[in-house]
Amino acid sequence: MLLLAKPVLADSPPSLNASDRHNSADGAVWSAYIEPFYGTAIIDQIRGSGIGTGELISGRIDGSLREGRLDDGVAGLALRLERDLGDWNTGLNLTWRYRTDWDLTAITNSIQSITNIFSDVQTSNATLFVGRHWQRGKHRFAIDAGIGLVRNRIESEYLERAVPGVRGQLRFEAQTTNTDFAWDATLSWHRALSPNWRLGARYRFSSLGDFATGDFPERPAQLSARHRSHDVLLSLGRRF
Repeated sequence: MLLLAKPVLADSPPSLNASDRHNSADGAVWSAYIEPFYGTAIIDQIRGSGIGTGELISGRIDGSLREGRLDDGVAGLALRLERDLGDWNTGLNLTWRYRTDWDLTAITNSIQSITNIFSDVQTSNATLFVGRHWQRGKHRFAIDAGIGLVRNRIESEYLERAVPGVRGQLRFEAQTTNTDFAWDATLSWHRALSPNWRLGARYRFSSLGDFATGDFPERPAQLSARHRSHDVLLSLGRRF
């Protein structure tokens, strides 16, 4: 009597959807974010030369600056491209800052008046970053640090204030562009709105290099400072 064995069929592997197939190739996920922000720019280590005579007049050094540090509110926009590699992530940050005011006053008794140097600083920078993230349900927490380049473009006015009955106000202009190294450190939180969309916030500290302005026409004044910023970013991202 012959017994016919019933063939045993191996279980078919579960099918993968398009997102699973994309991610299973190398464990990588790409995301892009748009991030408006507001922060506090810090300009410190301010130094000046070529203002006034540098001599002691009426108990003050002629041309000395009143300000050693300035804090100013700044708004801007950041774009972020990020790639997840397991629990790690890497990518590119692009940031543009609308304007930072760098306004200084020098005591210039030699001309019987004060001298103001008013500057608008526009800053753009790009950094490459590496970080670590943790997923807790729909919530994602992350920390990263980046390094790159920054460009500070400065438009300055040098104003020697009028002396009534003696002379009118004198005004000189200068435009400079400074490029330096930059670095930043970021803490992030996001919540999933759907499989592909996230909404969240970031805190970022940025070191934006040193910058300088001057000389001015007919005035040899030069000024320099260090530039940093504390920013809070609103972040909307999409995975693809």
